[in-house]
Amino acid sequence: MIDKYITNLALRFSEKPIWKSIIILVFLLTVCSLISACFILQGYDMKSPINALAKMSFIKSFFFACILSPFMETGLLYILIFLTNKYLTKSITLQIFLPGIIFGLLHNYSLLYIIYATLMGIVFCFGFCSYYYNRGFKTAFWSIAFIHFMRNFIPILLVL
Repeated sequence: MIDKYITNLALRFSEKPIWKSIIILVFLLTVCSLISACFILQGYDMKSPINALAKMSFIKSFFFACILSPFMETGLLYILIFLTNKYLTKSITLQIFLPGIIFGLLHNYSLLYIIYATLMGIVFCFGFCSYYYNRGFKTAFWSIAFIHFMRNFIPILLVL
């Protein structure tokens, strides 16, 4: 039942013009960020990679956070989605949630950051699956890599 709902949602999502769907994904990622900001305001310690990036030069932090990470992590999401589809299940729900959880676990700076990154990973995987199954690999990869680039670029600008 849930898988059918998510499949229909992904199909409707992918039928939107690409700029509208990117805006929707960015909005969802912003909601995830606002949720984490609420925890930070409550006094929870949310260690993040921004502390390490702040110690680097702008060029190095830009390269690692905005070039290398989005492309490698988007490629990793594709591989995880592909492997989930091929070896585990055809369920789009699991193809979204399983790689999203793994994405979150790779960002193990703190428990709160793992939860935050898992939510972000689920949004990225939803977008990737929606584009991949309905528009092809190129659209899926470049759209999600671009959104990930923008998502990582904003904190770097704020650190300057």
